[in-house]
Amino acid sequence: MEETLKDELKQKALIIHQLTEIKKKYGQPRRTQIVAAESVGSYNEEEHIENYPARFVLTREGYFKKITFQSLRGNDEQKCKDGDSILNLMDGQNTDNLIFLTDHQQLYRAKAEDFDNTKASALGDYLPVKLHMDTDEKPILMNIQNKYPAKENLVFIFANGKGVRVSVSNYETTGNRRKLTSAFSKSSPIVAAFYEKAPMEILLTASDHRAILIKSTLIPLMSTRTSGGVQLMTLKKGETLVSATVNPEEIPADTKGLKKVKIPATGVLLS
Repeated sequence: MEETLKDELKQKALIIHQLTEIKKKYGQPRRTQIVAAESVGSYNEEEHIENYPARFVLTREGYFKKITFQSLRGNDEQKCKDGDSILNLMDGQNTDNLIFLTDHQQLYRAKAEDFDNTKASALGDYLPVKLHMDTDEKPILMNIQNKYPAKENLVFIFANGKGVRVSVSNYETTGNRRKLTSAFSKSSPIVAAFYEKAPMEILLTASDHRAILIKSTLIPLMSTRTSGGVQLMTLKKGETLVSATVNPEEIPADTKGLKKVKIPATGVLLS
């Protein structure tokens, strides 16, 4: 032992011998890997979001629900507050991006993952609170918006009988802007907004119970978001446009006289 303590080479040889024996007796394969710094990629949060199909429901009073398909198997009857009704209903994925247009000419962006799963029997999240909307602001349109294709449009119908189409590409922004102001014209109160992927029929009804049915392609496509549009329906003095719908169930089966091929058009009295 004294000879070993006096000789540094003998000390090192003894340590090597002991470590070799320990390695033989207790050694195991490496459980981790050594990775070069330049080969490490950046973390993408979206790639780690749990994805699954879901149904998105928006009511006229501003309640939003995200419901898994598994939950819908038990009960798909949507509960709403008294006087409330479904505005938009669509199926998507938990990784989808959503847009909400409001009656204050604003557009809000949100991610589906930001909302908790709920059931059809629940009221859901109150969007004005969830998205920090202005006082008395309500959503008028919801859509899944992962891309902003130039050939797809937003259609706006106003109380003065005018309407306009605007390419959805005008709403694409750089960066992660959650709120977009001046989303459409404020020259007249908004009656309805629709998302147009393909031509559709729109039933416009005035306060005197007269209506017209037109193709969305008759409405001019404008290049600016705040364009007031063109006259779609000829209104009598003191009358306003009160509703617009693309829901086939709300359009009369007999459309004789209602269908118009030119604008502005005079309304036909509904039976």
